[in-house]
Amino acid sequence: MYEIDAWIGEYLQYKAVSKTVFEIKQMERSFDILKFILSICSNLHIMSCTQILICKSTGNFESSWMGSKGLIESDYKN
Repeated sequence: MYEIDAWIGEYLQYKAVSKTVFEIKQMERSFDILKFILSICSNLHIMSCTQILICKSTGNFESSWMGSKGLIESDYKN
């Protein structure tokens, strides 16, 4: 995330030459929203993969919550 923050800072400095303070704050807010959405998506992905890993590691996939929903274990390869 620090590289993204550095890139955003450089971009804002580059664009700040012709922008007002209000416009710069709006751009910062837009980037903050983008970073938030990206972090939400990556966290959801990690949590989903963890759930699949837990269900596969129990040894009895059919009795897990995923198996009870009719999902097939071979659909989730390692």
